[in-house]
Amino acid sequence: MIIENRSRMVTEHTQYQKTHSWTEAQWAESWTGGGATHKNVKGDRIEVSAEESQRSQAKNRAKQVNE
Repeated sequence: MIIENRSRMVTEHTQYQKTHSWTEAQWAESWTGGGATHKNVKGDRIEVSAEESQRSQAKNRAKQVNE
């Protein structure tokens, strides 16, 4: 159990060292999940349509290219 926890800590530390200086664009590029399903506005959860999610993804990709 102790070895397992220590191994996990070493792995997490190594991952931190690799990613701690990443830009917003690098974090966005590494995202492997799906599109947004909701957004938070002033603490309220608002559902996002598929079209709005796609528009947002396209806008973010264009922003990355321009950085």
